[in-house]
Amino acid sequence: MSTLRRTARFGGILYLIIIVFGIFAQILVLQRLFSYHDPLATAENIISREFLYRFGFTAHIIMLICALILMQIFYTLFRDINRSIARLMVLFNLISIGIESVSILFQYIPLLLLKGDHLSPLEPAQLKSLAYVAIPLFSAGYDLALLFFGVFCILTGYLIIKSLLVPHIFGYLMITGGIAYMVNSFTHFLVPHMTSYLYPYILIFPFAGEFSLCIWLIYKGIKGQKKVKGFRT
Repeated sequence: MSTLRRTARFGGILYLIIIVFGIFAQILVLQRLFSYHDPLATAENIISREFLYRFGFTAHIIMLICALILMQIFYTLFRDINRSIARLMVLFNLISIGIESVSILFQYIPLLLLKGDHLSPLEPAQLKSLAYVAIPLFSAGYDLALLFFGVFCILTGYLIIKSLLVPHIFGYLMITGGIAYMVNSFTHFLVPHMTSYLYPYILIFPFAGEFSLCIWLIYKGIKGQKKVKGFRT
């Protein structure tokens, strides 16, 4: 097995970790504990399931670390296809990871407010309301990060289509998923009342693209033994 193929398979494993940890942190933890329009219930959920909340926060950090490594792997795989597009892919992914890294700090704020003693002069109800506000702030930052990540998916899909490394179907799926991410984020910012009509159904498209690509990379790796074989005119 060539070094590049082993690298691709390792990238597939990282991608799978990102998907699994992302689903855990966002859906099984945050959405489960967050009660819309109910700050008191949200605060009680976080306090009573503190370890689960902290584990979700930690899983998100691990996901971002894996994303940084995966970004380097994707650049290694696709830089010989189109170096300019590959660099642009890295740039948009870096911006996405940077925004998301800052945003998850808002997810930690409820722990500081609800478990710390340094804000004891505030009433418990005030602390719970502040803790509640921090989570929508995280969600807004997360949506902004997904907007840039959507561009990353589109560029990755373009490089896949232009290469012979991976079947072209995965490129089209990644482009469709990237567009879905961008539509979801723009809808959240422009017409938030329409978000409920799209979410979570619109995420089927990026899930199909990203999950199928990572499984292919794990199972098959990439075609060819040398990077130059991936070039397609």
